[in-house]
Amino acid sequence: LREDARLRALAASCAARLWELDARGTASVAWSLAKVGVADATFFDGVAERALRCVDDLNPQDAATLALALANAGRGGRLQSPLTTLELFDAIAERFASSCRGLNSQDVANVTWAFAKAEVPAPRFFAAIAAEFQGHRINEFSSKELATTARAFAEAFAADVVEEPLADVRSFFDAIAEAAVAREAASFDDRGLAFLAYAFAKAEVPAPKLFAAVAAEAPSRVLQGSARSEDVAAIAWALAKAKVSSALPFFEAIARDQKRLVPRFDADGLAKVAWAFAVVVVSTEEQQPPGLFFALAKAAIRRIDGFDATNMATLAWAVAKAGAYEEKRLFNAVAQHIKVADLKDPKQLSDVAWAFATAG
Repeated sequence: LREDARLRALAASCAARLWELDARGTASVAWSLAKVGVADATFFDGVAERALRCVDDLNPQDAATLALALANAGRGGRLQSPLTTLELFDAIAERFASSCRGLNSQDVANVTWAFAKAEVPAPRFFAAIAAEFQGHRINEFSSKELATTARAFAEAFAADVVEEPLADVRSFFDAIAEAAVAREAASFDDRGLAFLAYAFAKAEVPAPKLFAAVAAEAPSRVLQGSARSEDVAAIAWALAKAKVSSALPFFEAIARDQKRLVPRFDADGLAKVAWAFAVVVVSTEEQQPPGLFFALAKAAIRRIDGFDATNMATLAWAVAKAGAYEEKRLFNAVAQHIKVADLKDPKQLSDVAWAFATAG
């Protein structure tokens, strides 16, 4: 759709007439074009400029819709968007930080996800949302909204959109965990389970009951064949990172279904699953699942050009840590393709060196 000439023409036409739209119309057009895959920088920068002039007329729903549209179109802090775009995000955060009562649960899920995805710092806004919704209003969230908001807050921490420690934010995570456990894991779809587990593991917030519930529910999702590979990888990484003792049946389910799952993992999924299994093998003193690391290595070699340096380092460490030293072709592929200069974390550099030294 992004290459469709008709959509490009529509974006150009809308860009020329943005000044005829009010606040709601601007948000609606932006969301609609982002939804069908338009990512025209000129159009969305024009949207931001127009919306900034009428930001006081945006209601909470339109503000959330607009922020999400801009984030989905790739506008935000990490892509060095024009100052107007960043000013609009700041204006939305400033306006609603003091009036979060007007936001509903869907608005919260959308706007927090937008700010996290766009990597626009908004600590006061996130803290205000957390303070408003950590009490009885947590029950307003659907299961999908709850999972999306948890993931958004976790990504916000990782991107320094929110700085720790914030007492209200930590209490909000606790409220999300309590609400999720109360409504049972079965009420979450596969993506929701993955978002919840990944969020709490990434933010390093203890949630033993939540992780236990995910670990109990996830194996059946794998065995039924309903879970998407990216969700399986996210859950595996989260349960391993959180050191969930009851997670072994989930990993056994992945190992049994490896012929279906492994070819479907992308580079990030292969690295996550390999890392998770290596951690589980070492921590539980279990033997390697038969054939799994061979399958992971084989799949990784095929798509090695899609790996970034971080995923290559993770994969090499995992294979060595699990004792799968026979996967020499994988180490050769990593050695030929990895750009060590791209490893910004010193630990990743030491992990790569250790992996190659250990594997011989």
